Parts: sequence; C-alpha cells; structure tokens
Amino acid sequence: MLLAIGLTLVVTGAVTVAWAARVAWDESRSPRLLCLMYHRFCTPEEYRSCTGSERIYTISTYRFEEQLRHLRDAGFHSVSVEDAAAFAVGERDLPQPAVLITIDDGCRSVASKAEPLLRKYGMRATLFVTTDPAAPVFSTGGPDQERLSDDELRSLDPRVIDIQSHGHSHRPLTSLSDAELRRDLATSRQTLERIIGRPVRYLAAPGGWYDDRVRRMAADVGFVGVCTSDVGAIRRAGDPLRMRRINVSGTYDIAAFRRSIQPLSVAKRRIKKAIVGLPKRVLGPRLWEPLGHGLRSVLSGGPVRSVVLLSALGWAAAIPLLSRWGSQR
Repeated sequence: MLLAIGLTLVVTGAVTVAWAARVAWDESRSPRLLCLMYHRFCTPEEYRSCTGSERIYTISTYRFEEQLRHLRDAGFHSVSVEDAAAFAVGERDLPQPAVLITIDDGCRSVASKAEPLLRKYGMRATLFVTTDPAAPVFSTGGPDQERLSDDELRSLDPRVIDIQSHGHSHRPLTSLSDAELRRDLATSRQTLERIIGRPVRYLAAPGGWYDDRVRRMAADVGFVGVCTSDVGAIRRAGDPLRMRRINVSGTYDIAAFRRSIQPLSVAKRRIKKAIVGLPKRVLGPRLWEPLGHGLRSVLSGGPVRSVVLLSALGWAAAIPLLSRWGSQR
C-alpha cells in the first residue's frame, strides 16, 4: 500500500514537473502576442475607496497611464483583435513585441478615462461590450461604471477603440441552455452591429466561462474569434476560438506590471490558473463564484501562502523548476 502511494507521488511529481517545463517553454517562445485584459477605470482618488475584488478589476488612470507609457517606451506594437486572430491561425505575422489591449464590460469610464490615454500614447484597444444595460456587472459603482449609452458607443473613435461582444446578459455562458446561449450571443452581436453599423465578429466570454459547446455556438452565430480568461500569450498556429489573455490587476504598480508580462511570471500564473480552473470547471458557476473569490485571495496573499496551497494540491514541484528557469534567462 505504502509502495503504491509512493509510486503515485513520484509519478505525479514527474508529470507535474514535465508539464511545468512545457508551460515555461511555451511562454518563452517567440513570436508571441501579449493580450492584456482590463475592465473599469477611475481616478486615483476614487481607487482609494475601492474594496475587495474591485481593487483587482478597477484601475486608476495614473496606473493605466504608467503602463501605456511603459508599453510605448519598450517598443510594443499595438494590434487589433483581428490581427490577433489572423496571427493565431498563422495567416499574419506581427511585429515583435506585440500587444493587444482588451477591455471587458463596456463601462462609461472607458470613454471618459481610457480612450484619451490610449490616444495620447498611440495605442488601440478592443472593447468587449455587454449589451444589456441592466446586467448586474454595471451595478458595481457610480454613474461612470454604468454601460456606455448607444450614442456614446457610436462616438468612440474606431481607430482607437474597436467594439466587439461580451455577450448580452453577462451570465456565465456555460450555465445557459442551448436556446438561451444562442439567443444571448446572437442578441449581443445583432445589437452592437445595429448600434455601430460595423461587423461584430469577436467575443470575450464573460467571467471566463466557456467550453467546447460555447465555442461551437459562438462560431455558429457568426463569431470568428473568442477571447478567454485563460492565462498566457497568444501563439501562432493556435486556436482563434480560444485566445488567452492576461488580467491586469488594479493593484499593480509599474514594477509589478513589468514583471507580470514577463514569460516566467506568465508561466507561473498559468500554473496557478490551472489549479483554480479544475475545481471551477467541476463545480460550475453557481458553486464556484463564492469559493473562487476566497481562493484567489489566498493565491494573492504572498509566496508563503501560495506555496503552501500549491503543495497541498500537488503542484509545488513546479515552482523550483520555474524559478531555476527564470534565473537562467
């Protein structure tokens, strides 16, 4: 019995190390496309009053400007989601380094705070809009966090902000029946095309909730690309219906932001996301959402708590490997 347990642990450790090495190698390869994910914007004064998860999903204009300045000064080329999808299927080369800036939900703060800064630094972004103004995602803050009105969406400069879909209701897409899913996706696409008078061909899955059924349905209603919340860079010969992104926390100072887009950091986050992702997929949206907030809090609580949790879940063997890999770069 003990021998069987020991062999199981050895095999599990070996598989974990091999998988972690594969992740590290994958994130270190070039060419790559960084796809950054933002949500809401506010002034530095407003950010000081943010609590809980809003400190992660809201970023101050001061921090956002710091990050745009760094991307510009580091020579990043700002590309569109159409460029990203073409790159993913190997149809288009991208100048390196390349970045796709994405913004989810469609709050009014995008127009008042993000667009001027994007224009100032010569960057562009893709805005994934939830089309139902009454969706709960728009009730988290003041008027600046409400959904952009139809007129405000039309007034956004398409050379700076490209508008695409974030679903209609912002409900977890995996929790919807086939009929509900088709209606939600089709309604969002048709509504946005009516508002802006341009094709809408790309989707960002709300809350990162997607599966093969969601991807098939998205393609069936006319989407050619899907951005997920899976951590990682976008690669050539990948899948445009499963494009990875990197969430940018509002808590990051410029040093943390610079670290967060490095290959080693992205690889570590992919491992953490894999740990969180398995129970998320098993439990589903209803059970996972309250538990996930607590687990993310533990994972963000510093290296000691993170390593303890990783060890308990059988993934700790990956951390020394990644650390050694990072020190050699």
